Amino acid sequence: MIFNNIDFSNFVKIEQIRRPFLPPVITQSLEIPNFNGAKFLSNRFDAKTIEVDIRIIEDSGKDVIKKVRELAQMLYTAEPKKLELDDSGIYDLAILDGATDFEKLLYTGSATLSFLCLDPISYKKGPVIKFKGILEHKVEGTYKTLPRFDFKFTSEVEEVRIGHLDKGESIAIKHSFKPGDKLEVDFSRKWKTKKNDENIDYSIQIESDFFYLDPGVNNLGVYPEMEVKMTYEERWL
Repeated sequence: MIFNNIDFSNFVKIEQIRRPFLPPVITQSLEIPNFNGAKFLSNRFDAKTIEVDIRIIEDSGKDVIKKVRELAQMLYTAEPKKLELDDSGIYDLAILDGATDFEKLLYTGSATLSFLCLDPISYKKGPVIKFKGILEHKVEGTYKTLPRFDFKFTSEVEEVRIGHLDKGESIAIKHSFKPGDKLEVDFSRKWKTKKNDENIDYSIQIESDFFYLDPGVNNLGVYPEMEVKMTYEERWL
């Protein structure tokens, strides 16, 4: 278990991990008078909880108590941090939540750590893709994700378009770019487009759509045809 960049396998024995097969699903519906049942409106994922049973084994009861106090300091965070529970590279954003009761018996002690994941989706660092013009790319993971595109201009350009060819969705940025200029378009931070680290959100055309990349094959296009770097994080249920 790695939490907040600390490898806790050096301090405790991990006995069991309990995490949901899927994040909790909240379904919204509407009851209609004189009709049986209800009408489906929408659903969404709720926050999830991951429980980790740990055990401390030391040479004396005094050492056990000392280790508990050290662990308490390492486990407490003021905001969610990365939690990795295996070597797959997949992680959650979690924070210790609720009471953490510690049971001591002679030279050993055990506790259950309850991690709350307000963001119920898990993440994994994705690839760095460089392409020109058209790209056919397979996205790993089990849930849609948002990409980031980085451009470095080698000629004068007045408009940039990035499109998802399968969905017919695209964004258009009308702005004067010169050789050497850099453009950052981060779909995870909508309307946060930067030229040379300066915000140019006003250049995004109103008809633009910030699209998702879906698990599986995605076909993308960039105009004008120039080299662009695409990055994203894989997202897992």
